[in-house]
Amino acid sequence: MKISVSTDGKDVVVEMSKEKGERIFNKIVAMLLQPDTEDNNPESHIAPKQEKKAEKPEEEYKGFIYMKCPKCGKVKGFCTKGIREYRCGCGHITPLHDLKPLYVNCQCGQKFKYMTNMDEDMFDVKCIECGNPVAVLWNSKKMIYQTIM
Repeated sequence: MKISVSTDGKDVVVEMSKEKGERIFNKIVAMLLQPDTEDNNPESHIAPKQEKKAEKPEEEYKGFIYMKCPKCGKVKGFCTKGIREYRCGCGHITPLHDLKPLYVNCQCGQKFKYMTNMDEDMFDVKCIECGNPVAVLWNSKKMIYQTIM
């Protein structure tokens, strides 16, 4: 497996085993999805915080979303082309921010990724292919939900 990272004027490609590549990929994605802090942002000393806030647009999420309404508790999975808030059937509006990655690998072979607002340690996600429940667990080291193997 190859992992490649690139930015303006810089790039690197590293070849490694599939298992190690998947672990490193998940760590990189988790780091990229975490909000910037002075501890993990090497450029925080360059740009004043006020400028960063002015530059940062509201978060918009695209793709598969798995939401739990904080008012009624209803859970819904769906795909979107881009939203900033979720409106539940009960009428409650939930602004989308700080969603966490949710990786689901079903026994039927289907694999998919959601972004979620869930905060439980463990829960089931219905497979979009076969409909069977897939148990997922919060991995605090990787900062993701992943299938329990």
